[in-house]
Parts: sequence; C-alpha cells; structure tokens
Amino acid sequence: MRERLTRLYAAALTVAVCLAVLTSCSPRGTASGNRTSARPSASMDSTATTSTAGPGAPADAIPFAALDLDIVFTQVQSMDAGGIPIENTLEARGSVRLAVDTSVSPATVRGEGTLPISGGGRVGGVAFTNSGTLSYRFSGTLVRGAGGRLELRLGGQRSMTVTSRPVGPSASTPFEPFERQVFPAEDGYVHRWSWQQSGAGVSGSESWTLRVPAGK
Repeated sequence: MRERLTRLYAAALTVAVCLAVLTSCSPRGTASGNRTSARPSASMDSTATTSTAGPGAPADAIPFAALDLDIVFTQVQSMDAGGIPIENTLEARGSVRLAVDTSVSPATVRGEGTLPISGGGRVGGVAFTNSGTLSYRFSGTLVRGAGGRLELRLGGQRSMTVTSRPVGPSASTPFEPFERQVFPAEDGYVHRWSWQQSGAGVSGSESWTLRVPAGK
C-alpha cells in the first residue's frame, strides 16, 4: 500500500510540476495579468505604466551604460490531481545586468541571467521541496514616453527547470516569450505585474526593481 501511494503521489506531482513549469513560461501566462508600478523614493512625479510611442532617446540624453534589474518571482499552484490535493509554490529572486547600447536609435537594452528556484508544498500527505533555475533573456529599448520621461520598454523570454524532492520528477521548458513591460527608466523604480491561469490553479507575480549601477 505504501509503495502504491508513493507511486500515486509521484505521478500527481509529475502533473503538478509540469503544469507549473509550462504555465510559468507560457507566452499566454500574462493574458489576465495586472501591472502596477511605484515611484522611486526620490521622485514625486506622476507616471503611467504604459504610454504612447515616442521617438528614440538621443544617445547624449541617456546617463548610463548599464542597468540592473532586481527580480522577485513567485508562483502558487493549488489543484487536485486524480483526487490528490496539491499545493505548490515556486520562488526565485536575483539580479540581471542589462547592457545599454546608445550607438543606435532608439537605444537598445539587452541582458541574460539565471535565478535560483526555491519553494515547495504538499502532494496528499507528503511534503516536498523545489529547486532549479529560472532563466531570462531580456531585450528592449529606451524611448521618450509621455511627458518626455525616459522609458524602458522591456520584453524577452524565460525558461524554467524544476526538480521536486523527495518524490517527483524534473521538468523544464525551452525559452518562451513573456509580455512586454513598460515603465520609467529611473533608479529605484518598482514595477509589479501578475497573471493567473485558473484552469491550472496557478497565480503568479513578478516584482522588478530598476537599479542604475554606481559610476554608470
């Protein structure tokens, strides 16, 4: 009986992990998403998270050659797999360096990075922990948005590899696109966005904090 239950839990967790990974990296994962942004403490100007298209920012108007993006990724899954309840949380946090190329107009922004995954949950009566990596490929532009403020329009792709222990598989995806995000290119600016896939019992969010490295 114990061996049979272990096999059932492992099969259920296989389904949960694969769904969680596929949902995280799905290009439709942000279809029902919400975006909010917060002004940096040094700025009291009003701003919008989206704006109409503007011309490329002149190279001499961009006061930095690189940016750091501090990322906090969280995804929670609650589902039933063949009568077995599953709760699963994936978390990742870290920083990705973005290089700014001012030799073209509009200036382009690119960067790649990998964040460690943690978290865990329960499948039936068995607890498990998650490990793995969340990888990003960013690309975007710097433009002048509404009001003449420098604006970062950032999209790209991400992939995920997750292993669950003591029962469960490893699951991974190729790089898949996520929705482009638009927010002011200001040091300390916090941009948050979220998504939900009710069919898979998944909800998630990301917090991006923009940093201008010292000396840049």
